[in-house]
Amino acid sequence: MKIINLNRYHSILIFFLSVIFFFINLDLNYRLNTLICFFLITTLGVSHGALDNLKGYKLLKKFKIKNNSYFYLSYIILALIVVVFWSLLPAVTLVVFLIVASFHFGKEDNVF
Repeated sequence: MKIINLNRYHSILIFFLSVIFFFINLDLNYRLNTLICFFLITTLGVSHGALDNLKGYKLLKKFKIKNNSYFYLSYIILALIVVVFWSLLPAVTLVVFLIVASFHFGKEDNVF
């Protein structure tokens, strides 16, 4: 009997679960939807992004850049660009976010 290694399919699984959650979420009340999203961002999102500065330092070190301000400036600019695109094209930005997030989380889990 062959055992299926789910680590290889983790990114695809997370992506499809995100899409399913998105369509289930369309039927919920707007206030409940907002509360669920706020809860997920404050619990999972903030804790996940809390160590981005350490990854940024490693990235700057790899490119031999000594000024840490470049990382913070580019991080803030990227966040503002995402907010602008989310305001202009919310559906497209959501799909792109789900694809990037599924790859990002899947890739990190496969490393460990």
